[in-house]
Amino acid sequence: MACSNCERKERLLKKIADTHIEKKITYMDYNATTPVLAESIGAFERSCRKNWGNPSNCHTAGVRAWEELEKNRETITKYFNIKKENIFFCSSGSEAIFAGIHGINSPKTFFISSVIEHSSVIKNISSLPHEQYHLLKVSSNGIINMEEFSKVLEKNKGKNIVIIYSPVNHETGVIAPVKEIYQKAKEYNALVFLDAVQAAARLPVNEWQPYCNIFAVSSHKLYAPKGSGFLASTKEYALKPFRYGGNQENGLFPGTENTPAISAFAKSVEYLSINFKSEISRLKTLTDEGLKILQSLPYKIILESPENRTPGILCLSLPEVKEIEPFMDFLYLKGICISRFSACSENEKAPSEILTAMGCPPERAKKSIRISTGIYSKREDYFALADAIKEYFQTLN
Repeated sequence: MACSNCERKERLLKKIADTHIEKKITYMDYNATTPVLAESIGAFERSCRKNWGNPSNCHTAGVRAWEELEKNRETITKYFNIKKENIFFCSSGSEAIFAGIHGINSPKTFFISSVIEHSSVIKNISSLPHEQYHLLKVSSNGIINMEEFSKVLEKNKGKNIVIIYSPVNHETGVIAPVKEIYQKAKEYNALVFLDAVQAAARLPVNEWQPYCNIFAVSSHKLYAPKGSGFLASTKEYALKPFRYGGNQENGLFPGTENTPAISAFAKSVEYLSINFKSEISRLKTLTDEGLKILQSLPYKIILESPENRTPGILCLSLPEVKEIEPFMDFLYLKGICISRFSACSENEKAPSEILTAMGCPPERAKKSIRISTGIYSKREDYFALADAIKEYFQTLN
């Protein structure tokens, strides 16, 4: 039986075939995946062409591939300020998060997270026995209740407590109080595990990395191809593997490393190490201008993202939209690429669970959109989106 999401894609594919689609797409869904840097594509191609050997082999081709792998490992670990022996490459951020949760978990482990986390966190820990986890509520600005946090820590002291959350929310862009959470966690000797998939692209490393013990990152949120990610730690931890096979990545992720994707990943990290500060500054200006462009439309557009948000992410609701799915389809057929939730979410017609957790009325949370931009985004993108929204409402008259 096909999932409803797949059936919808099939319907859209038919519409795309039957409808004139704008040749130029307007891409505003960087939180789902980023375009790939030309330099990263070059690094991927070079690895495929020159160092295609298996890095586990000791012959010439294998040693050259291993040398490239280790050089890229150094590039990435230097940027994220960790030791080479404490990073383990895998296929994605979700795999890294799963491996970290599984590697830490024991009958004495107690996980604390929040209700607004990505499904790769919530679905994994909520699959555990109920007495092994707690999901914290959040305020209207998307911040966890520190009083509740303290009470849960106190109630479970003596257990192996793990706090797992994202410093940057994938839907609203709200920035968590990472330093405050870390300091409170240390009072109870708790481990802090960060889902840094969004944070790595949105916040300087020194604003979140010092305030965790373990973290996960994904390549395709950092302008590199899909197929690479890593789990890293600030010091050595004994993590049990969730699957078994070879000894690659210290046995934590057995299987031949995706050396071309890791090469591209390292090239993107090199780019960020040079350009991150200027790009974030540009993105802040662009996001503020974009919000003004959209809110100048003669339709009610509510900013749902709190004030303490990262540049490049805007969560908005459009109460005057009657049904969200036809509205989104209209935008898609105009070449506008935005989303409502994480790409992992299944039902686009449902109210945003994150907004409802923040106290947004469900009827309004049914009509939210997520705009996420990045290094190739321009003011023209917001004008294109604004024009498409205007045209949609005009078709209703």
